[in-house]
Amino acid sequence: MTLSLTLVCAAPSCAHRPAEGAQHAAQDAHGAAPDFREWTPAAFAEAREQGRLILVSVQAGWCHWCHVMNRETFSDPRVLSLLAEHYVVIRVEADARPDLAERYAAYGWPATALLTPDAQPILALRGFRPPDVFARILVRAADDHAHGRTTVAADVDTAGAAAAPDLEQARAHTRAQLERLYEPRLGGWGRRQRYPFAGPLLHAFARAQTEDDPAWEERALYTAEMYAQLLDPVFSGMYQYSTQGDWEHPHFEKIAAVQAGAILCFVSAYGVSGDAQWLDRARSVAAYVRAFLESPEGGYYASQDADVPTTRGVLPGGEYYALPDAERRALGLPRTDMNVYANLSGMLIDAMARLAQVDPEGPWLGSAVTAVERLERTHRRGDGYAHAAGDEPSALLHLADQAYMARGLMTVAETTGQARFMALAERTVAFAERALRDQTGGGFFAHTPDPSAVGVFAERQKPLEQNAVLAELMLQLAQRHDDTARHEGALAALRDVARLPTITGQGRKVGALALALERARDGYFLLSVVGEPDDPRTVALHRAALALQRADRLVELGVPGHSRYPYPGAPAVYLCSHDACSLPVQTPTQLPAAVAGFAATLQH
Repeated sequence: MTLSLTLVCAAPSCAHRPAEGAQHAAQDAHGAAPDFREWTPAAFAEAREQGRLILVSVQAGWCHWCHVMNRETFSDPRVLSLLAEHYVVIRVEADARPDLAERYAAYGWPATALLTPDAQPILALRGFRPPDVFARILVRAADDHAHGRTTVAADVDTAGAAAAPDLEQARAHTRAQLERLYEPRLGGWGRRQRYPFAGPLLHAFARAQTEDDPAWEERALYTAEMYAQLLDPVFSGMYQYSTQGDWEHPHFEKIAAVQAGAILCFVSAYGVSGDAQWLDRARSVAAYVRAFLESPEGGYYASQDADVPTTRGVLPGGEYYALPDAERRALGLPRTDMNVYANLSGMLIDAMARLAQVDPEGPWLGSAVTAVERLERTHRRGDGYAHAAGDEPSALLHLADQAYMARGLMTVAETTGQARFMALAERTVAFAERALRDQTGGGFFAHTPDPSAVGVFAERQKPLEQNAVLAELMLQLAQRHDDTARHEGALAALRDVARLPTITGQGRKVGALALALERARDGYFLLSVVGEPDDPRTVALHRAALALQRADRLVELGVPGHSRYPYPGAPAVYLCSHDACSLPVQTPTQLPAAVAGFAATLQH
């Protein structure tokens, strides 16, 4: 048997909402359910001491097929009997452990992992399995174990076995991979299920702008139009994906990460084209987030289900979402996972603040700032962020939370011009550099050390996307502060994780890496606005700088006498690379042409 799985687990140290998995199991199961255990050292110790196999069921509260597997497979009498006799059964919530989600990110939910009593992988299953098929798998694994025939599978992470490439080689490989996987007829990347992946599309928009490539602009705008087919026409918000190889058969879950990506993609489309339809679409998704996923205290919930429980049973999303607004509300609303996770909130903080850069009169920046302030109160642990507000002091701290919160903070800092947000971002990045960096390789581990981890989980991994996000933030900070050491640290992290087999294995999910590798080669230019913050001329210049949505531009707001650049007697914008600056620009309408001309001088 070979390893092929999606696994996300709530570890011993992730102790918030301990009954949540059991709650979902009770909701889904018709009749009996397995004796689901929490992911604790005691559960693994029991398996080891009793010589029993371990079954880990990884599910997400929003996942339709997870609910189906609970109702049909885990309530089947034969399956229940086999599990009770041969297995220690652990159920975990996918969104609760971003490090383990990333470990098995190439697969989807539900995931079922079978492990030896000492937590070494035997096999893993992707997606729903009907009861008869699942029972045969359980029998075979138990029989192999009883007769000493169990074969331990290789772990899914093979990056460490490959030599670190030159970054230009990694960049060329990543670009070629995205070009190869682009689907010209339908838009998007890949050939089967249609996911609205933000990373590849944001990279396509970046290529269109920074390389003045009309072909990629056309592809990017066409793909954004295809993504828009997944928008809910009533509540708005973007569905998770579409089946059957087209954009017309959605799965109706709405998850926070998809909403953040949709906002960013539509803002980029507006920045490239100037077409107001893209701004309207970005606003509509952001309005959905505020209406359905925004906590009254600030921050953002994790997801909204596809299906709706009614007095007559579960109403599938395909029927519910075909109804108009009033009929939907009469039946009730899909369940919302009201956990506020730092990584997902960070994504939406970034997206809301980015939308505010092109729509400054909207409520988006206020939403982002309120979210930041809430997470500072409830999630900050020293210089880093906990994943959830209820995490115990001993809980693991995750790279995903640090990377995405730092990115959101930096976008809020740009948008507000307030140094306090940049200080919070720098504090978070510095924490990751201290607490999560592999001092040998240079990359960043998925989480702080876990003394209770056993078996395959005892070796920390270095997730590609999260390393790319953090490395890009380090490159930005290095550019802002002329920090050679941090710049070299970012390059070291990219070299450590951007190994060609890993890139190939990630398929379509290399957009963040592609963006980081482009900026590692080409750098950024800085739009430094100098003027009194309350001067309307300063405000106009700052807004004009923010409205220029380019992957290679940074923005800062400096007060005369405290800015790095001189004040020429009236508010102005300086355009600067690492080795050159322009003459100051003092008229907002002149800024786009000045930026285009300055950027052209930086092209390779």
